[in-house]
Amino acid sequence: MDLDNTLRLKLKDACQLFGGQKAVADISGIEKSNLGKWLTGQPTLSSANVESLLEAIGLPDGKPTDSRVHCWHVKGSHLKNLTKALSLFFPDGAKMARAPWVNQLQNIKAAFHDLPPLYAITDGQIRAIIRTPQKTVLEEKDVLPLVRWKTELDDSVIGIDRYPFPQHWTSGVPDINQFDKAWSSGKSVNEVIEFFIFGILQDTLEFCTIRVKALDSLEALKAGLQEGGNDFDPICIFPHNDKEKFEQFVKSYKEISMIL
Repeated sequence: MDLDNTLRLKLKDACQLFGGQKAVADISGIEKSNLGKWLTGQPTLSSANVESLLEAIGLPDGKPTDSRVHCWHVKGSHLKNLTKALSLFFPDGAKMARAPWVNQLQNIKAAFHDLPPLYAITDGQIRAIIRTPQKTVLEEKDVLPLVRWKTELDDSVIGIDRYPFPQHWTSGVPDINQFDKAWSSGKSVNEVIEFFIFGILQDTLEFCTIRVKALDSLEALKAGLQEGGNDFDPICIFPHNDKEKFEQFVKSYKEISMIL
């Protein structure tokens, strides 16, 4: 397959989505040095190798496939100005939404710190997810003018089930049906707050009954936290011997409320 230099340069930019040229060479079964030279216009790859490269990165025949969800791992150093990298997959633009556990403020510790930030992007036909390093967020300015938030930032959240999170979102790759369901059932700000509350409770407590009590008095919990903070009486939610865990929850909730 013969590709012109313009397309090769776009492919060079697209390597950012996979973690760089070495990562692309590894998944394509190609020597990194040969790939690097080929991307600059040198004839260092056979037609078979070019086809393997395009297939591996989801661009058979030089066009993005819509038969699967593309999965990209972007390094922190590659986050700035991803527009060129995304243009091969979304030439006419696309919308973006974040996973419910993603904090859009870098100075706030994530409630679920073991999960990488995740974003979903689609133009209605091509679907993709982007994972970034811990405590590193993808901002709209990094993908403008090609990609914009699905709606307002606060409401641009994909509808992933509550904690524990499905593995195909946290570490694997969702299929098309799973992607479309999450995209079409996005969460509101209040639902995201509840998502975090239930997740923290489930993550920090051993008692399943506590979660049920929290569900029954969620509004009281919100009001108490907003009005009384650490002085809020935990009896209605937690047993007396869980005061320390409640204070830990309050601290986490305050961090969460700052970003919503």
